[in-house]
Amino acid sequence: MKTKLSLFLFLASIFIAACNQPKKVNEKESEAIEVHKEEATEPVTIKGKIVNKESGDGVSMTMIIVKGTTTGTMSGPNGEFMIQAPVGAKKLVFSANGFETFEADIDSEKEMEVKLIPKK
Repeated sequence: MKTKLSLFLFLASIFIAACNQPKKVNEKESEAIEVHKEEATEPVTIKGKIVNKESGDGVSMTMIIVKGTTTGTMSGPNGEFMIQAPVGAKKLVFSANGFETFEADIDSEKEMEVKLIPKK
């Protein structure tokens, strides 16, 4: 009985060790995995200008936040901005004193013009 138990434990330990071995990946798969990792970890840089929809003037001091994060920035004196959105971010939220809050989708566009509507 002890021999059977010892044999069972020995085979079980070999099986467990074999299962914990890292999977061998060929060179092409390894390169594909590496490239995919690089693309998935890079933030998206978005540049743009925020303007008053009625006058066309740049809107300074607009707060731009990546929705669902603490990542944000403010527009410059002429309404221009640049922000890096983390991977997976879907929307930017624009908020300025005297204007309605606006949300814009983050898509393949790396430059955008946002037109804010003045509050009445």
